[in-house]
Amino acid sequence: MKDDFYCIIPCGGFGTRIKPFSKYIPKDLLPINGVPIICKVVEEIISIKKIKKIIFVTAPHKRIVTKVLNRYFPNDNYKFKFIIDNSYKGLDNSILLAKKYCRNAYGTLFYWPDCFNKENEVAKMISEYDGNSLIGITKVNDVRQYGSVVVKNLKILKIIQKPKFNKAKSGMVYWGKAIVNKTFWEKYKGDLDVSFMALNYFYLSSKPYDTGNLRDYALANYELTISHCNHV
Repeated sequence: MKDDFYCIIPCGGFGTRIKPFSKYIPKDLLPINGVPIICKVVEEIISIKKIKKIIFVTAPHKRIVTKVLNRYFPNDNYKFKFIIDNSYKGLDNSILLAKKYCRNAYGTLFYWPDCFNKENEVAKMISEYDGNSLIGITKVNDVRQYGSVVVKNLKILKIIQKPKFNKAKSGMVYWGKAIVNKTFWEKYKGDLDVSFMALNYFYLSSKPYDTGNLRDYALANYELTISHCNHV
């Protein structure tokens, strides 16, 4: 069915880049304009009726995240599925653990909570999805912390992880959002960089914030709070 979408949110990391903020509070629960980051992400997702299930891949030290989500969304938590990754083997393993739950969906949305945008663009991304996988990309000033992408003819040719400036082909990076189809799952063996090759891309045009680092987290809080106050 073309309205059968699932979503995977990996949230098992330690928040190393945003310490000391994440020393006592998981980075997913740090607030932006008074709302925990992961709750802002989920608010965007549950507003899209086509998404039937949200799969959170978390870790043993993040059980508090599960409790917060269930309390924050008491009327929508029937859509939630929580997977505990005890291995701490990283993002690729988290996606593998979720694979069996969504490999038959018409489309599966990947959403990394760190990769935040000023405007909600996931609904538009889903509306443009036609059964061919879409990888979200955006432009940043410093590509060294991300997966720099080389694109041609609306397709991704190559992803270079955390390149040096002289290795980066552009300021374009993979930005934590993608929609993949059943064919993607058939081929996926645990390497996102390889699996994303030759897939179509979707340009995320609104301002990006990497809320996993101190500078962007502080900037997102300031700018989004000011924007909220201006609309009250």
